[in-house]
Amino acid sequence: MTPMPINPAVVLLVDRNTGAVMNERNNIGNDLKLVTTHTQADFNEAASGVPYLGGTESMYDAHRQTLAMKRNK
Repeated sequence: MTPMPINPAVVLLVDRNTGAVMNERNNIGNDLKLVTTHTQADFNEAASGVPYLGGTESMYDAHRQTLAMKRNK
C-alpha cells in the first residue's frame, strides 16, 4: 500500500455554466472517487461512512479526545 502524501490535494476543473466537473487531478491515487451532489440530502447519502470532514466542519473537532491525566478537576 502506498502511503498517503503529506499534503493531499485534489484540483477540479468545473464548467461555470453547468457546474459539471470537466477534469480532475490529484496526488492521492488513481482509485480516488469524486462524487458531485446537488442537494444536502444527496450529499449526506454519498458522504455516509466517509471518515474525514471538510467544509465548515473540522476533523479535529469531531475526533477530539481528552487524556485522563489532562482532565480538569
